[in-house]
Amino acid sequence: MKIFLFLVSLFCVTLCHAQKVSYLKMGRTPCFGRCPTYEVELFKNGTIVYHGKKNVDRIGNWEAKIDSKKMIAFLKSLDKYKLANLKNNYKPLSTDLPHIVYDFQISKNTKHITNAEAGPTYLQDLGLKIDALIANANWTKAKEEILPEGIADPIAMEGDTRQIPTDDNADQVYNLVEEMPEYPGGAAAMMDYIKRNTNFPEEAKAAGIQGKVVANFVIDEEGKIIEVNIVRSLGYGCDEEALRLINSMPKWTPGKQKDKPVKVRMVVPINFYKK
Repeated sequence: MKIFLFLVSLFCVTLCHAQKVSYLKMGRTPCFGRCPTYEVELFKNGTIVYHGKKNVDRIGNWEAKIDSKKMIAFLKSLDKYKLANLKNNYKPLSTDLPHIVYDFQISKNTKHITNAEAGPTYLQDLGLKIDALIANANWTKAKEEILPEGIADPIAMEGDTRQIPTDDNADQVYNLVEEMPEYPGGAAAMMDYIKRNTNFPEEAKAAGIQGKVVANFVIDEEGKIIEVNIVRSLGYGCDEEALRLINSMPKWTPGKQKDKPVKVRMVVPINFYKK
């Protein structure tokens, strides 16, 4: 009898401490161009709140509703990641890329994660899944922001304090300009392209190699990709695959300085993780 009571107590303790996500907020921060800047809030009752900031189709606050069972299943799928144990902040790979910020309501606690794109790869994948979840929602204009009890203020979008250059050197390669280059369809489309077209090298699989390759390249005045370099190597065929991906990209919209197309250097991370 005592053993039975002990097992029941142990089960209750485990159940009470389970990491159950009941609310999620994702924010994509500004970059140095036309990156979509917005926040999305997901509630377990199926309510979705969208806050369009900049370079998006919907500016301001919008609401939508999906089946609550579908939402609960989506939030429950996050339990396996043990989000409460992740870091609160990751070191960004590059300030040229938009950052992802998350807020999770886990049981009675709130977990805040900044620069999530530099953390575990599933945090990037989660952002794409959220975008897919809301893609076909029926939106209506919201009159006021909805926040559940116990959630902090909305995520503050993080900017950058670097100054835009003012010189007119025709041969200069810029890191920051007034209008940054843009991949066709935007940053989300670029991440989707990389995810769909990355081939994990067999050599890396056999050696148990996983990680990130970071490449930089220049977008010239015509939107062509030139001067591709690997700035963080992984080896075992991953560097070559990253070069192939970058060189296979379509032409970009070129960056502009004082309304004039100029050369701009970009930085892109490419993940190599076993699924």
